[in-house]
Amino acid sequence: MQWLGVVICAACAVLLGGSALYANITDYARASSGVAALTHFETILSLTNALSKERDPAAAAMGAEGDELTGVRGDIRTTRQAVDEALVAVKESYAAEMAANAELRRSFDGLDFVLTVSRQAVDTILSKPLERRSAPDVTRAIEAMFSVTDAATVLRARIGRQTMLSVPQITTEIMLWAAASEMREQQGRLSAYVVMMLASNVQQDRRYLIKVNETEIRLRLMRNILHNYTTAYFDSGKVSELLTWIDADYFGRSLTYARMTARLHESDGPIGSVEFTNKYLLGVASTEQVTELLVNQSLAQLQRMREESGTSVLRSAILTGLIVLALLALAVVFRRILFRPLAVVHDQLTAVAHGDLSEPPPRHPIGREIREMLEGVAVLRNQQREKLRLETEQRRMTERLKALSETDTLTGLPNRRALRDFAHSVFEQADTDAHTIGVIIFDVDHFKSVNDTLGHSMGDMVLQKIGKILPPLLRSNDIMARYGGEEFVILLRDTDASRAFAIAERLRLTLSRTQVSRKIGLTVTASFGVALRLPNSPENWDTVVAVADRRLYAAKRGGRNQVCMHDSDIPIAAVG
Repeated sequence: MQWLGVVICAACAVLLGGSALYANITDYARASSGVAALTHFETILSLTNALSKERDPAAAAMGAEGDELTGVRGDIRTTRQAVDEALVAVKESYAAEMAANAELRRSFDGLDFVLTVSRQAVDTILSKPLERRSAPDVTRAIEAMFSVTDAATVLRARIGRQTMLSVPQITTEIMLWAAASEMREQQGRLSAYVVMMLASNVQQDRRYLIKVNETEIRLRLMRNILHNYTTAYFDSGKVSELLTWIDADYFGRSLTYARMTARLHESDGPIGSVEFTNKYLLGVASTEQVTELLVNQSLAQLQRMREESGTSVLRSAILTGLIVLALLALAVVFRRILFRPLAVVHDQLTAVAHGDLSEPPPRHPIGREIREMLEGVAVLRNQQREKLRLETEQRRMTERLKALSETDTLTGLPNRRALRDFAHSVFEQADTDAHTIGVIIFDVDHFKSVNDTLGHSMGDMVLQKIGKILPPLLRSNDIMARYGGEEFVILLRDTDASRAFAIAERLRLTLSRTQVSRKIGLTVTASFGVALRLPNSPENWDTVVAVADRRLYAAKRGGRNQVCMHDSDIPIAAVG
């Protein structure tokens, strides 16, 4: 019986150590695959960033001549060499995938083609004297460079999606890398739009002013994404410091300088494109450093997890072996004396193996050898507790990131993606219960005018006010989401035409009578489109939204501040 007790205790020790060892090996494998996949993905990220950088001196050269052009040509050669090297690295890294996937191979071939075409367009322009470089030619050359980064961005997104599907534990890292890379791309595009404006003979060319404004909106969106997600994911003061630097150097200086150059441009004495580009790019360095830091921190974090998992594997194996050896040695030397204490050790090991991590009651008296064994069991128990704590923390972080991805940061409402996912389940339930679904889509009237005249902060205040005052007017089972820009969508469950119209009209009246800002007495109105989906209708979410959107624009054409429920009728709500 004594030997049977020893065998049972040894088996429990091996079982517990093996489970810990398996878990640590699994963690090590996950971390290793994450490091490999991120290193793989870093090559395509470096290529897209290099392409963005190549465009900067090429665009600047459009307004250069003489010695200034000679200097910029040197920068163009340097950036092109960097792109060529990055392209070779990407193709080597993804050689196996390209050999197995003809579509991926065609995507790389397409990228090669547009890159060659854009470079030829740039070289053709620069071969002409400055006075013969027409604004349309400059625009076409820069747009050709845009097509290259567009192709690279699509390729990066496709590879990123495939990587996230195969290695889901690095989804957050890939999303953050892509966001930082996209911010750098949009910064370069804004600079290129200003260069096209400088080349234009039209003072404050409105086409490019619109492009500049649209790009600024995208940049601020990227900034918000980086601020929200990096602070939640990385516990690093350096990341926060660089994000603050972006706010100061880029948004505070370079972006202001670009807007001033765009708005004050005069055809009879414009600022040179080289001078503008050089000053503007001083503020872009912070974004490039953030991208580099995110890459390094992500890889370092995964490598640290891999090293910790490897150490845990070794520790678990050694500890398990030591416990088994100790049990065997004690059984041989003190077989009779240790039988009862070994039963205690067996019970504790079995409890830990079954997930009972509570502290066992103290045993007195107890010999030194048994005490040491119990201390070893305590180490295993603490390891399991720490593992459980880390798993719980990781699960909470995943849930927190999921909530952030489904919420509009400005209004606190669900975003377009969250509403779309929710709508599918609502449609299925409505078909089961034979209920009619209503969709209301509304758009703030003259919202662009608010932004242009009162500033984007006042426009944000309008959207926040809508997100605050209108949801309480809905029923508890209805949902309101920000669909994009100044557009909102409401999903009504178990409704009919009259009830849907009444709800839309109540929202319209409430909004039109609410002061957004008491200080300046600002009020806004909105136009509403309403669509219904009958039970078991073949119409999907996109179809119903398209009908509501069509009626929204019918309301706009009918004079705004109205509710429209029919395609063929004039909106049936009076202007309030």
